Amino acid sequence: MAFTAVNFKCISGTNSKGGRLWMYREAATLGAIDEDSYFDNALSFGLLDQDIILILGSDGFGFFETTVSSGVVTVAANESIESS
Repeated sequence: MAFTAVNFKCISGTNSKGGRLWMYREAATLGAIDEDSYFDNALSFGLLDQDIILILGSDGFGFFETTVSSGVVTVAANESIESS
């Protein structure tokens, strides 16, 4: 699956001295969603380096920290909790 803009929302973080928390919901697994470059199109929404994305997938949810470099977004699990 590909990134779907309508499923991506900023849910906190108007303070310029701190990162922002985003939420993304998709009917794909967490493993499919956290692939490199999946969130590249999210840069146009203001996604920044070290922001956190709460990802809600078909197999659970997790908190992922972003790394932005040269227009490429990668995410790494911060604390991933999958439903049983």
